[in-house]
Amino acid sequence: GLLRTLLIQQGCSDGECVEVFFGLLHLLPLSSPARKYGCIPADVFSKNFVDIAQEKTSLDLATCQALANGDLRALGLSKKASKRFKGLFSTLSQNKTRALSRISSASDSFSAMKESFRSGTD
Repeated sequence: GLLRTLLIQQGCSDGECVEVFFGLLHLLPLSSPARKYGCIPADVFSKNFVDIAQEKTSLDLATCQALANGDLRALGLSKKASKRFKGLFSTLSQNKTRALSRISSASDSFSAMKESFRSGTD
């Protein structure tokens, strides 16, 4: 998605993008709905991106920090793009709990549905 595009624009390879994604994903507990569905919560991203990106890519510290903070102006991108990226982080942070509870409840409903099909009941 957006992060991959930004990393590619900064000179990362597809392989580096994958390494960063899985580095962040593996910080989540195995039981986490976010991990199960391949989502990186905004707080996990902002707290850990710099260290993981420094380890997995050739990006310099300033670029990693700018990406972690959503400060695309520091990367030479437009004010509009920077605001959009920061807005995405803000929205993700505000909605993370609600979204994870929806994912969890949808997963529980799906599991119950699968169980009823197995047992032949509705």
